[in-house]
Amino acid sequence: MEQEYKDKIEKLNSDLTKLTLDVQKEVKELKEDTLVNGHIDNTANMSFALAEISEEQESSNYEKFLKTLLESDFKALQQEMIEETKRELLTKKVSKNQQGGFKIGMIFNLFGLLSFLLTLWICAKYKLLFFA
Repeated sequence: MEQEYKDKIEKLNSDLTKLTLDVQKEVKELKEDTLVNGHIDNTANMSFALAEISEEQESSNYEKFLKTLLESDFKALQQEMIEETKRELLTKKVSKNQQGGFKIGMIFNLFGLLSFLLTLWICAKYKLLFFA
């Protein structure tokens, strides 16, 4: 009986030791799970914060991009309008010169000839050009 009692106690001690080791192992895994869960939570919070910051920066970058795009488009359109106006004015001047060019040229040639003849007459009358 005493032997049975010792065997039971030894068996209970070994079972108790096994259960204690199992409990320690489970506690260790639970602590690791808690740490891992904490790291997961911290990582999730940090990733959400980074996502919010990224969205804010992207929106401000997008706004800056749109502003610069609109400014460059406006400047390009303005330059195009200026160039078009210059071309129109130059073509109108050329076309006016081509249309009335002959008449205006003829009038200037007549005025030039008349001025030359008048100058010769004045020089001859006042003997400015050593005519005999």
